[in-house]
This record gives sequence, structure tokens and C-alpha cells, in this order.
Amino acid sequence: MTETCRTTALKADSNNPSIMYTLHTISQMSKAEIELLKKLSKNRGASTSFSKDEEETLSRILEGFNVKTIQEVITVMQQLKLFDLGGF
Repeated sequence: MTETCRTTALKADSNNPSIMYTLHTISQMSKAEIELLKKLSKNRGASTSFSKDEEETLSRILEGFNVKTIQEVITVMQQLKLFDLGGF
């Protein structure tokens, strides 16, 4: 019963990821991944070229959030105001 509740709380909805799923994913992220997300959120309209390391980091972020574009991640982060947190 406990395992069922835990997996349900972390499961993303097909339309919008749950806050629990998002927070769980963010808690597993490295500092480099977080810094890259912050950089991308600030340079939202500008075209950005990425180094090989940054491309690998982007791939890990997309895999962790289970989405196809980094814009989806940034949108969720902004909707939940996670970039506004003090330590983030």
C-alpha cells in the first residue's frame, strides 16, 4: 500500500507534471544542471550554442523530467516559481 501511494505521488500527469514529481526530479539534479537551467531561463529568446558537456547535461535534464524539450522544463519551473527560491 505504501509503495502504491509513493509511485502515484511521483507520477506525472499527461497534461501537467505534478509538483511532487517536479520537486523529486529537481532534488536529484546536479549543480551543473541547475545552473544550466537558470542560464537558459534568462536567455529565453536568444539562440544559444552548447558545448558537448552542456548538451549531455541537457539530455540528462530531459530524461529526468521525462519531456521532449527544455522549454517544457523551464515553463514548469517558472510556473511553480522555483527559480525564485533562495538557494536555487
